[in-house]
Amino acid sequence: GYDGNPMAVHRAAGNVKAEHFAVWLAMFDAALKQELPADLAGAWSALAHRIGRGLQYGLE
Repeated sequence: GYDGNPMAVHRAAGNVKAEHFAVWLAMFDAALKQELPADLAGAWSALAHRIGRGLQYGLE
């Protein structure tokens, strides 16, 4: 189960690669732009990209 450590969960999955994050973030950004006002979409996108960079770094 999930214990609050996203890096450990992504590593343990075994099939999550650093290059997957660019695709996921692009899809997430598209959904944000479609569903939220621009200011909220930008804020959520910035947070997601920051988290994504950390996870990518840890999976490289």
